[in-house]
Amino acid sequence: MKHSGNGTLPRLVCLAAITFGLLLVSTVHRANAHTAQNAQVKLNVEAGYDGYYRSDRWLPLLVTVSNSGPDIVGELRVTASGTPGLSAGSYTTSVEFPNGSNKELFLYITLAYGTTQVKVELANDSGIIADETRPLKTLFPSDLLYAMITESPAGNVDLQSVRTGMGDVHQINWRIDNLPPNANALQSLDVMVLTDVDTGKFSAEQRQAISDWARSGGHLIVTGGPNWQKTQAGLTYLLPFTPTGNTTLTSLPSLANFAGHTGDKLEAPSGSPIVLAQGTPTQAATILVQESGVPLLTRQKYGAGIVDYMALDPGLEPFPSWKNRNQFWLTVLTTTGQLPSWASGVVDTNAAQQAANLIKGVRLPDVFQLLRFLGLYILIIGPVNYLVLRWLKRPELAWVTIPIIIIATSVLAYLTGFSLRGTQATINRIALVQVWPGSDRAQVDGVIGVLAPRRAIYTITAQSGLTLRTMESVDNSGGSVAPTDSGPTIWQYPNYEVRDVPVDAGLMAVFASRGTMQATSIDGSATLEMPAPDPRRVNVTAPRVTGTVKNTTGLTLENAVVLVSGGSQSVGTLNPGDSVNFDFAASPAQGNDFQSAPFSLGGGAASRFAGGNGNGTQDMTVRDIMGMNYLSNYYYGGYSFGYGDNNEQQEFRRRQAFLRAVTEDVDASGGRGDAVYLAGWTSTSPLDVSLKGAAFVTEDSTLYIYRLPVTIKQTNDVVAVPLPFLTWIPTSDSVQRQLTPYGINLQPGDKIAFRYNPLPLLRLKEVTQLDIEVKATSYRQGIISLWDWTESKWVDIGVNSTLTNVSDPQRFLGPENAIQVQVEPAPGVSLLTFDRVDVLVNGRLVSAAGS
Repeated sequence: MKHSGNGTLPRLVCLAAITFGLLLVSTVHRANAHTAQNAQVKLNVEAGYDGYYRSDRWLPLLVTVSNSGPDIVGELRVTASGTPGLSAGSYTTSVEFPNGSNKELFLYITLAYGTTQVKVELANDSGIIADETRPLKTLFPSDLLYAMITESPAGNVDLQSVRTGMGDVHQINWRIDNLPPNANALQSLDVMVLTDVDTGKFSAEQRQAISDWARSGGHLIVTGGPNWQKTQAGLTYLLPFTPTGNTTLTSLPSLANFAGHTGDKLEAPSGSPIVLAQGTPTQAATILVQESGVPLLTRQKYGAGIVDYMALDPGLEPFPSWKNRNQFWLTVLTTTGQLPSWASGVVDTNAAQQAANLIKGVRLPDVFQLLRFLGLYILIIGPVNYLVLRWLKRPELAWVTIPIIIIATSVLAYLTGFSLRGTQATINRIALVQVWPGSDRAQVDGVIGVLAPRRAIYTITAQSGLTLRTMESVDNSGGSVAPTDSGPTIWQYPNYEVRDVPVDAGLMAVFASRGTMQATSIDGSATLEMPAPDPRRVNVTAPRVTGTVKNTTGLTLENAVVLVSGGSQSVGTLNPGDSVNFDFAASPAQGNDFQSAPFSLGGGAASRFAGGNGNGTQDMTVRDIMGMNYLSNYYYGGYSFGYGDNNEQQEFRRRQAFLRAVTEDVDASGGRGDAVYLAGWTSTSPLDVSLKGAAFVTEDSTLYIYRLPVTIKQTNDVVAVPLPFLTWIPTSDSVQRQLTPYGINLQPGDKIAFRYNPLPLLRLKEVTQLDIEVKATSYRQGIISLWDWTESKWVDIGVNSTLTNVSDPQRFLGPENAIQVQVEPAPGVSLLTFDRVDVLVNGRLVSAAGS
């Protein structure tokens, strides 16, 4: 048999073999080259907070790359394929590592709950050069996270054992390099302690990050001691105390008193006096502890947060050997007050999606419009067509006119739908801006929706230091999730970009943004007048709120409202230059009694502590801000109130959905504590978010919330402390976690304990009356004890009615008027069920500084 083609087939086989061989050699050469390059590149990753993270919060990754090989131009990235739970397809930044370089940089990501690892890759056009995987551990919402930054040769100050009954406590010990230069990456922290560390080494970006984090609700503690100069060097402007030198003491009994342990001597070690920083408190500061005229602990409100200055070094004796030092720290951490319910940014993804989906003028025809269109079509194609052809005596033309009518109607329907979507992309930018007295910076949280008139690929950019994180896309026709094969890529540095996002016609791509901006201040002040005691000792007594506001923002604030703990009052629209006075009695939200408020520790766990009593507080802040425009169509955790019939209705629906996205009410006080706020809407936006290389229009709306300077009206008379002005927190003595004083259920052998504190402005110099109120089918079900601070033991107060008066209340008052209450089932009770346990306090005020 002859081979066809005169040997063509063998030649082809030989050519293919040679080609394969060349490809194999090339592949092996590239593999060897990559192996050699990988050996010359070292990549190290430190994952955020010693591997801990909070879901849907920015997590900083400190990436170190050293390159002893050829120059590298490529990218650092975290992809969803290597990091399950990543909220985007990839977080990426462009990098260059020349030969001999050793660089550190931060990459920021957000993760879903339950993610167990993060994988960082260094790659170029040829592939992955190096990668590193680190394990991750999820923090529960009620867990506490402390960061300690020190250069002390004695090591770190231990806060790990400073516990409450909220959740687990985790302490991370950072070097200066670990501190991210982005405040958003610090949001997971509850407390940051700077002790014996040279803050002058902090970069300008790190200093700004600490400042912005504290201002947005963080608790910063800075210490003194022998090395006070270097510890305050870079942060003097933040401190409530200006140190100017050293002084020494031999004992610190006042520090022990502040911890609730008056018998502790806390004396200096033999031959070594206690070295303290000495100086002057700032005008707005409060001295919490002083010894022989020397301030030991000074506090100042800073935005929504707290900055404390501790004059001693807690890493030096006698503090480390003090057995009750944890009680000191507990008092420091639990006397700061509350964070408002809008402090945490976007907390409800579904509501955020709906807010982004609601754009004025962009809506589908309603059912009646569709029925009218269908009826008209049937009328024309049927009776009208028949009558016209009959009049023309040409019924045989029906086979021509009917297709013409169908085509014309289809074109009309298409053009109508096209016009409803518009001809340009629409960016829906809706934001919350928080502004505090005396602050030159404001916190911005926003939701951005991009609506495409037709299928296109977009790149969304955020300027001015704003972050972008993805949310599920929603269908503009009904709010359903748009299908995506893979998440978008979020690029970082110098600005955030979400690149090459495919958006189908009528679909909405939704993002959340967070950052800071220059503050636009407002003039105003408020006074809280505490009520006189009610002889009936009921818990509905409300404080009176008076004050004035002048709109100096240059903006028109629409639908403005004054917000206080448990109440609100509308003040209408404030044009630039307008002034308004307010005077009203705060009252509980509709359908709620006053109740004590869960304590807010900081920007991390505090705002997410599930401390509500379930007594109808859902949507309270939304109702207060929306006022008469509030829509109550709420069910199954989401809204169902449609688009509205006109632009005004659509705008109110958009506002309400956005408020649901950024507020989280867990109690009837709204987390407003002893603060007074003015909230008002504008049709502008601080969100500098745009589409790169594409035409677009914007739909903007912003809620500005200003905290007003507040004072307590001074009086020598006895006043009642309203329940919303008492905070509570479960203590570590509780056998269960996540407990509240509302809706208590205990089995035999169970005990729970709560620590109550008046809010910072309501410091009492004397308590004249203390009562415990129990609401239950039977108060005899349980034993209620109070902690005797003088004897250091629990004392059964002998509850004998719904309202029990406590004799000799002074012995039950601890540091900063703390009151600790323990509840346990009475003998023989198989199940204790108390609706609520409240602490009612009357007393005389200490002269209070403004906040």
